[in-house]
Amino acid sequence: GSHTIHHVDMGQVLNESVVQAQQELQISQLVLQQRFGIPIQQFCYPAGEPFNHGTVAEQQQIVSLLAQDGYIGATTDPGATGTTQDSTAPFQLLRIRVDGRSSLQEFEGSMPW
Repeated sequence: GSHTIHHVDMGQVLNESVVQAQQELQISQLVLQQRFGIPIQQFCYPAGEPFNHGTVAEQQQIVSLLAQDGYIGATTDPGATGTTQDSTAPFQLLRIRVDGRSSLQEFEGSMPW
């Protein structure tokens, strides 16, 4: 999935320029689609923003932009994690971070079950 072009805080970018926020979403999606030859419909918010510290209005606006660009879902990162997902909120799917910095034992210990 897409993760923006410049790994930016989407809430902050959105407040500075809706056009710039839209470009972060569209261009990263387009580049991946061109390179892999498949539709890119998933997004992961860099640092989970605006879902960790942003306002409800920012969250709603970024979800609207994602939907306009053909995305069908997005994951938060980091922040709340879990294995139970809410299908009524496909742009706020919880995720378990897997980044390779932890040992297998540490990763297993971080699981929410």
